Amino acid sequence: MLKAYILVESCQRPPIRENIDELSCPPPSTKKKSGRPPTKRKRSVGEFGVPGSKSQSHKCSRCGTGGHNKSTCERPIG
Repeated sequence: MLKAYILVESCQRPPIRENIDELSCPPPSTKKKSGRPPTKRKRSVGEFGVPGSKSQSHKCSRCGTGGHNKSTCERPIG
């Protein structure tokens, strides 16, 4: 059984390069991301929206109250 392993030779490792500056690594190729692009800037903590615009509150279309939507409304259908 040991006769099969007589012919196995050790692997030769490539020499370790002393000067790493020789290696060049080009930057990765960039690709346009799919989807909507991000906003131009991040809003600060005190900034809530675009000045002069009024935000519209969402309400349930079944019962007309706020705080939930039609799919989570507990009012019976009818």
